[in-house]
Amino acid sequence: MRAALIDALGADCHLCGLYPGAMVDHDHQTGRVRGLLCGFCNRVLEECPHVTDCPRADYLLVPPAAGLNLIYPAGQQWRPRESTRQRVIEQLGFDPFVGLHPPA
Repeated sequence: MRAALIDALGADCHLCGLYPGAMVDHDHQTGRVRGLLCGFCNRVLEECPHVTDCPRADYLLVPPAAGLNLIYPAGQQWRPRESTRQRVIEQLGFDPFVGLHPPA
């Protein structure tokens, strides 16, 4: 999904364009992918009080990725931080965090 977004729209944040698009943004009600967002834009996107004529409002009204018709996979919604380490270990097949912090 990320590769399709990057191929079609580029790797930078699809809202501000200043930072790498780190998160696949999607509508939590419909599951439709809207684009890639940097951490800052991902945090402040839905705080926009405007209906139109604002970059955030325009992004929400006409998402850059709308034409790609991508649906965020069910069950891949945000998970609590404690499961992040386990997901990374499962994806990589090893624990990249071993040895980074001395045992408490």
